[in-house]
Amino acid sequence: MTKFDFTALRLARKSANLTQADVAKSIGCSPCTLTSWENGQTSIPAEKLNDLMNLYGTSITEFFISKPKGDEM
Repeated sequence: MTKFDFTALRLARKSANLTQADVAKSIGCSPCTLTSWENGQTSIPAEKLNDLMNLYGTSITEFFISKPKGDEM
């Protein structure tokens, strides 16, 4: 099973030395929306995910983790 690692999303932002306000303004969303994405509370639209990857200078594959089959947590 492969899952999106929302924690890595936050770490990528911090590694890029960007605040949530900076990112939100840059990609056209609210800081509250960005927070909900980073916490895994809401899904990220594909267009915005692409914007985030471009802004952070990273590949989407870096944000997925594989879990052993049967480990649903």
